[in-house]
Amino acid sequence: MKPPSSLTGAALLEALVALGVLASAGLGLLALQLRSDVEGQWAAQRVVATRLAQDLFERVKANPGGAAVLTSYLNPADAASGAPRGPADCRTQACGPQALAAWDLDQWHRQVGRDLPMGQASVFAADGADGADGQFGVLLAWRAPEAVRAADYLAPLSVSAPSGGARLSCPERMTCQLLYSAP
Repeated sequence: MKPPSSLTGAALLEALVALGVLASAGLGLLALQLRSDVEGQWAAQRVVATRLAQDLFERVKANPGGAAVLTSYLNPADAASGAPRGPADCRTQACGPQALAAWDLDQWHRQVGRDLPMGQASVFAADGADGADGQFGVLLAWRAPEAVRAADYLAPLSVSAPSGGARLSCPERMTCQLLYSAP
């Protein structure tokens, strides 16, 4: 018979430690992958918001009277109510610049609601002016992914509204993007 050894089971213990290290590394990689997916989704939503703002800027430029009827593109923060603002369809009938602006804004707000989760948008004159200088801004807001709750992403954002109205701000628990343009 062999004398009892103090190294009995050492190989099993080493295997268990190696398995624990491997498991913790695998969990770390999984967490990194999940975070990367959330950040990728958030970045894609930022791209969509930028594309939507650019779409509105292009609609204003495409309107024959765009700069002259810029105030028709301006709206209060709750204008995404879904109520029709203009003629039934400016694609099928001739519309004047004013009616085209109303139709464009209505179509654009509907697109914001479809493309961004819980998407909201406000179009306002830059620097609180009445739009006479041609500068206007777009504040887009959408539901932030649950995992993106960092203060950097959800920092308060506030913009002065035209004619001394209430300040526009990013709604609670939403991600916002602010863009400016001049037609």
